[in-house]
Amino acid sequence: MTALLYRMACPRCRAIARLLRVATLGAVTLTPLPRDRADALADHTGTKAKLLLRRNGALIHGPAAARALLRASLPRWAILAALLLVLIRYQGAGG
Repeated sequence: MTALLYRMACPRCRAIARLLRVATLGAVTLTPLPRDRADALADHTGTKAKLLLRRNGALIHGPAAARALLRASLPRWAILAALLLVLIRYQGAGG
């Protein structure tokens, strides 16, 4: 599972994390971090104010994190698109 790490004391970070969870159709879990732990992690990895994911125990940031989000959400979007196409087809056939 892919986890999105964010600073829980930051309202903007919390809002962006929630939006990303919705955009990925729930493919990522949200992991709020306390301020001190978020700051220590940002200092250690050099990822202050950047997208940070944990996937299979590894920390991913930058463009690789964006690609990981796309890979995690693509199957869910494909299923949703297929279901919508089926619904549209059958709704159109009945009218």
